[in-house]
Amino acid sequence: MSHTEIVSILDCGCVIKEGGDRVWCPSCLDDRGTKIVGQSLSLRGAQAWITQWANHVFPDRTVKGSLAKLMCEELPELIGSKMRDRLEYADVLIMVLDLAGQMQIDIEQALRDKMAVNLTRKWQRDPESGFYSHIKEEMRNEGQV
Repeated sequence: MSHTEIVSILDCGCVIKEGGDRVWCPSCLDDRGTKIVGQSLSLRGAQAWITQWANHVFPDRTVKGSLAKLMCEELPELIGSKMRDRLEYADVLIMVLDLAGQMQIDIEQALRDKMAVNLTRKWQRDPESGFYSHIKEEMRNEGQV
């Protein structure tokens, strides 16, 4: 779709083209393309919707620029809200989904794959930082844990 065809983008993300044709956004469609206005949005659908929107609004963005914006602007804004502003969480998620889209990573499948790994790991808390980390395999094999 060329930029000249677009008349407006609705709040939901649907695009209205010249002549009134509607390009349904993922939030209004399920994975099979069935209209589901007002129903829940899949992670894959959200990624597609955000990537489509960002490609239209920010066609010259780069992965490095997007990552810098996430780290230097969006995460500090979330922290500055004392972690209470739900829209700042949304900004962070939008940036992560767009970054994955720019890298052509199916984030929903990546999430499934990573959780499959995490579910098999043993975890420990660092007493100094309070962070939880998985126990490295070589540490378990050497009996350090």
